Amino acid sequence: MRQGLGAGFQVQLGSWHDEPVGPHLKAMYQAVFNPEEFGKIVPWLMLHREGLSVLVHPSTGDGYGDHLERSLWLGEKLKLNESVLRRA
Repeated sequence: MRQGLGAGFQVQLGSWHDEPVGPHLKAMYQAVFNPEEFGKIVPWLMLHREGLSVLVHPSTGDGYGDHLERSLWLGEKLKLNESVLRRA
């Protein structure tokens, strides 16, 4: 899935994390894209997530709201460490 994102879309792929990082308690990586790409990337993720859980959220500076109130999960909704998320 990561390779397909990088090859097919205007995204910035972050590093792979095998250990918990930030609010994420499972292995993860980040893919950052502009809002204009949302309509192309999210439907692709829906079809190509390969059983993975995908969290889609904005980056407004309000980590709590972005991850917990304005987010979209594709697949299983995973638990997040809410204590590390700050309110703007």
